[in-house]
Amino acid sequence: MDQPPLLPKLSHKSPQDAQVLKQLFQFSYQKWFQNTMIRSEVDARQSLGPGLAAGLITSRDYDQLSTRLGSLRKWYYFQWHNIGPAFLLSPILLLSYAQTPPRRYIVPPLLFLLSVQTTSSLFRVVPAIDLFGVWDKLENPAGVLEAIRNLQPSTNGGIMHGRVPSEFAPDVVGDSSEPGGPPVPSPTETPTSLSEPESASHTVTRWEELRAASKNGGHSSSWDEIRQKHERSRVSEAVKEGNTTF
Repeated sequence: MDQPPLLPKLSHKSPQDAQVLKQLFQFSYQKWFQNTMIRSEVDARQSLGPGLAAGLITSRDYDQLSTRLGSLRKWYYFQWHNIGPAFLLSPILLLSYAQTPPRRYIVPPLLFLLSVQTTSSLFRVVPAIDLFGVWDKLENPAGVLEAIRNLQPSTNGGIMHGRVPSEFAPDVVGDSSEPGGPPVPSPTETPTSLSEPESASHTVTRWEELRAASKNGGHSSSWDEIRQKHERSRVSEAVKEGNTTF
């Protein structure tokens, strides 16, 4: 028999993609299929809504994933009710292989358990193939996996509700003010020291700067020295002018 077309494609994927595929399948099967948290397309859309609003899931992945995972509800009836097929398979095997008296008491329970396990395993194959098909058509599988990881079970035993992720790179999560909007880069802070106009610096003279420095310091500043020199020069000039007059 030829291999399914999905298996050769997986061999060409990177190890990281293969790991994402494995985690996506395991989580989807355990949480959505076995626990039957999502039994309809409406439940799937409600659970994946926060991932779509946060920008982790594209609109195409959201529609396709909700439709496909919502269709898994039909397999729920075979998950816990495969005792019926086991009852049909056990008598056939019993009539074929259990003829002697000792086997009549040992073989039936074993055949029943084997039938339950066989039918349960067979009904797991189809959803597994279905999930592999979903993975192969996703546009952003890493974002879908992140959205699935953020699913939280509800306290009342209902469907799983997603939570909006808060710690992601700016190129993954969109603007929180506009759900579903395009990704926006994180804002960068601008220095406040450059916001003042340059003309304000020219209004303060050198004398005022020196005077302010002298007020802050308790010792003699350069302003005091300059003022004293200026006063001495004025006195000396006045003396010279007086001498020339007389």
